[in-house]
Amino acid sequence: MNTFKTILLMMLFASVTLSSCSDDDDLDLTGDVIITVEGEYYAGGTYEIYTEEAALVERTNYSAKFYPRPVKSGHLFNETIVEGLNHGTYYIRCLNKESYNESDRTFQVTGGKTTRLSASSLGIKVVE
Repeated sequence: MNTFKTILLMMLFASVTLSSCSDDDDLDLTGDVIITVEGEYYAGGTYEIYTEEAALVERTNYSAKFYPRPVKSGHLFNETIVEGLNHGTYYIRCLNKESYNESDRTFQVTGGKTTRLSASSLGIKVVE
């Protein structure tokens, strides 16, 4: 009988431990990016967001036939919201509407938070 009680207690302890380790709804590993266009320089232009690894390959292999695909891309408006980027470091390239002049930079996305970027004729900066 004593062994049976011990087994029941162990099962109870295991179930409590497992329930405390279950998926937490507050644990969000994706973040959003808000790109604000200041002035007319990038208005109507486009953006491309790459993972850091893809950006490094692109910057070091100009003669290679490998062209990384952006994880997100689209048109720039006064305020553009990019949702669902995984936690990590990214590289953004913004092109103005004539598509001949570009600016780029790396930035960090933290899970559950919003990263704000500002694009202007002076370049792209992270807004604190």
